Amino acid sequence: MNKSLAIISALIFLFGLYSPVIAASPIFSIQAPEAVPPKGEFDAHFMLSSDAPLNAYLVRIQFQSDAVGVVRINSGKSIIDVWQSQPQESRDGLIEFAGGSTKPFLGTGELLTVRFRAIREGTAIISYKHSEAYSADGKGTKAESLSSQ
Repeated sequence: MNKSLAIISALIFLFGLYSPVIAASPIFSIQAPEAVPPKGEFDAHFMLSSDAPLNAYLVRIQFQSDAVGVVRINSGKSIIDVWQSQPQESRDGLIEFAGGSTKPFLGTGELLTVRFRAIREGTAIISYKHSEAYSADGKGTKAESLSSQ
């Protein structure tokens, strides 16, 4: 009886080790203050959280260019260390960039920080217009991502 119990316990342990793990989707989020005085400046941190390893990113950020203007873009603390295209602001309220991580990224990290200046009073919408993350699986598998704004 003890031998059978030991074999069953060993099988449960082994299958537990090799059972497939379902990873949650990467989450793109923005950390920024809710209120800023007119003509005031503020930092918006564009973040990524993932519990599965990632290593490539394609991001398009949209903002209301009549309400806020870009003062500077800082990628110094970015999880991206190889840039396919450096973060660049366009005239129509977009910031676009693409790149990768030489080491697979796992956890929560910053993609970019943008310092904005409030142009007028009122509400300004800053959001991810398009965001993609790719699994660090050597196959270029697109991870289904979520946006939390």
